Amino acid sequence: MALLVAAFVGAGHPAGADVGEADGEETPGGFSAYVIDWEGDVDLSRTAGVSLPPPVCWWGRPDLAADPTDAGAWREAYTAHVAAAPVWDEGYRRIARLPGGMDALDRAHEADQVGLGIRWWQLRYDHAQLRDVDFTGELVERGCTEASSHQSVPAIVEYRYRPVTEVPPPVVDVESLARYAYVALDLVLPTLEWNPRISAQGGATMVNLPTWMWVERGAALEQRSLRARVRGTDLWVEVVAEPQSLVVSSPDGGVSKRCTPSEGRRSFAVGRDDASACLVTFLRESATGGDGFQLRAQTTWRATWRASTGADGTFDLMTITAETPIRVASTQSLVVDVR
Repeated sequence: MALLVAAFVGAGHPAGADVGEADGEETPGGFSAYVIDWEGDVDLSRTAGVSLPPPVCWWGRPDLAADPTDAGAWREAYTAHVAAAPVWDEGYRRIARLPGGMDALDRAHEADQVGLGIRWWQLRYDHAQLRDVDFTGELVERGCTEASSHQSVPAIVEYRYRPVTEVPPPVVDVESLARYAYVALDLVLPTLEWNPRISAQGGATMVNLPTWMWVERGAALEQRSLRARVRGTDLWVEVVAEPQSLVVSSPDGGVSKRCTPSEGRRSFAVGRDDASACLVTFLRESATGGDGFQLRAQTTWRATWRASTGADGTFDLMTITAETPIRVASTQSLVVDVR
């Protein structure tokens, strides 16, 4: 199965977003950058001009002036930050924002002596995606962080440290990711073939006689699916689309016919029964020497999605349309080389 990669290093971060890329380097991408790995029927050209959904929350550069990669300096700066709290409960809350309280500063300092060291991060979030006025509980519910407290003063963990080479992945809204994945799903254009087809008359079919229609590529009327996984996390969404119908129409030719997907996939072959074929009959011939009538093929798709979180849903119906000219000749014309 094909594997493709797309990276979000987009503009339009929520207010207060840091600058940095998926590897933590400070670039215009933002620390909220993330990467999607794709599997299945993917056409990333369909997402041109469509931004990946911004994350609900991510871990960015801390507000403290100290270098987040210098555990000693950061310990001193955060200790001073706690001491400078204007009231006692705010001081306790600042302690509770560390994973495990003030001991986290010592643990980080010890870890900084191993390997390439550590880096401190601060929780960031997009207010526009949070429903509750008191959004701390929602941040915990969405997996952005965990609840904490110190001396019975409640808080959430807003700072954490990681090895300097490790960037904590952001949290992406699963429904938004599913909608984006649906945009990337490769729904094949239903370009048509037909028989009879008179080569000597520009591929013309004949008026008042049944014309066998089918899609050039069977995938245009077959199940299509993909999976999008946020790299570095367990989060994935899977989108599955099923074709519902094929409508072949040509107003100028007097044609409008709804066919099933199986009928639309059934190609012509000599001796093949046409009982399960998509047959249309043109009621008028096209002008001699012109391009003929405009022939439209429209497929309707129903798609569903499911996610690693257990969430699922159904999308609105989508239609895909392809048009091609077709000449319609009189049955009195000279017929040669009909396939």
